[in-house]
Amino acid sequence: MMNRTFNPVTRVSYDTYLQLIKGKSIVNNRVKEESGDLFDAPSDYSLAHCISQDVKMSQGTALMFRRKFGNVEILKSQHPRVHEVLYIRQENRYILYMVTKPKYWQKLWRICS
Repeated sequence: MMNRTFNPVTRVSYDTYLQLIKGKSIVNNRVKEESGDLFDAPSDYSLAHCISQDVKMSQGTALMFRRKFGNVEILKSQHPRVHEVLYIRQENRYILYMVTKPKYWQKLWRICS
């Protein structure tokens, strides 16, 4: 049996990635999962969340990120596409925006089904 491990440095398509992780836990010593208020995280912790390709960020956690970090025009200038990650460097950390759907009003489960 071939040992198929996920190498975070290797670039693979999203579909390949889904096949590689199916039914497995990915352990990465550079990522630490913690509980608490996301916005109380130390300033050297990078933060990530999901947004739509149109970068509206008008509800929920996305709206909170928009209010706290702003920079919507910088994000739009990165020409977001679904399955990409946008980012903004803020002092000692990155703010990551995972683009998961084309329009803000779409529900992710409708796109995936």
